[in-house]
Amino acid sequence: MPGYGPASTPDVAGIGAARMRVLRALQGAADQGEAATVGSLAALLDAHPNGVRRHLADLVQQGPVTYTHL
Repeated sequence: MPGYGPASTPDVAGIGAARMRVLRALQGAADQGEAATVGSLAALLDAHPNGVRRHLADLVQQGPVTYTHL
């Protein structure tokens, strides 16, 4: 199962409000020692998985989020 998590020192300059919500949710999961999935984030944020997936892809490309295939 793939997992997402915040980079060790994320650069959040220029990230919009929706992506910041996703990043904060990822940080919360990391603080609890959990890897976050698209499904778990969508449920937590009450958002559609496709929207979360798009935000995650952009955050990975911008650098503040890492993706690890578990």
